[in-house]
Amino acid sequence: MALVEEIEKIVNEQVDKRMNELSNEIFFLKPWLTMGPIKEILDKNSRWIIDNLCTKEFENKGLVKKVGGQWHFKNPEFVKYIHDVWWKEV
Repeated sequence: MALVEEIEKIVNEQVDKRMNELSNEIFFLKPWLTMGPIKEILDKNSRWIIDNLCTKEFENKGLVKKVGGQWHFKNPEFVKYIHDVWWKEV
């Protein structure tokens, strides 16, 4: 019995460890990202992002949308556009 309990304890610890690792990255798998992950990716504050990237131009391209007072950014298209096109234009 002690061996079974020890194995279960080790397995549970490993599963918990892996779940914690995945939970930190799970938001990148969602189709729309909120301001938190975008601030982290771009290393900019929310005011700068709203002023520069939450414009009609981006809305018309389908890269951003406002839902319930919060801005949402299409994943991964928004980040690809910023990287490949927008930074080069600025």
